[in-house]
Amino acid sequence: MFDLIKSFFSKKNDRVSGGEECQTFVVEDADEPVETGDGDYFLKELEACPYIKVEARNKVLDHLRQKVSLLKTDNKLTAGEKKELGINPRLSITKEFIEVLTDEGMALGNPKQMLEDLYYKATIEKMRDDGFAKALKVGVKKYKLEGASSDSCEWCKKSNGKEFDMNIMEKIKTNCKCKPYSRCFISPVVDFD
Repeated sequence: MFDLIKSFFSKKNDRVSGGEECQTFVVEDADEPVETGDGDYFLKELEACPYIKVEARNKVLDHLRQKVSLLKTDNKLTAGEKKELGINPRLSITKEFIEVLTDEGMALGNPKQMLEDLYYKATIEKMRDDGFAKALKVGVKKYKLEGASSDSCEWCKKSNGKEFDMNIMEKIKTNCKCKPYSRCFISPVVDFD
């Protein structure tokens, strides 16, 4: 039984039955790039995002993967430039970041928040998928949805603490309407009998 529990919480990369590689989200040092193993999660979010120019997706993808920074350059907009663009003059915004935004993105009150939400939505979905794959690998057959809060969608609130079978991921992807993203997590139900 201990080996079963240990294998579920191990941090090494494993191959799951579907042939996809599971990777953990370990941050070794905050100053170093984060290895996310994000696959197509960031790209999927970028393709659905109306605030990022299509031709700038690769640049934003590099930013999300922390290969480059669109937000921390010395090329900051002046207060006058921000005012002219209709951006809150108190925000620290770079010209590189402005170049990747569509008109809709420019109209956002805080476009940096949109980018942060996009990052967290993709990484949370990746972590949830990886955790589910590991649980399946060790034979877990029942799960609970946990972590719904007052700002969660109605489905997540109703389903919080409810037990699901192995179709929980499909249920979440079909029913969850949380904005900007779901903060819920899947808790495996382990029977020790």
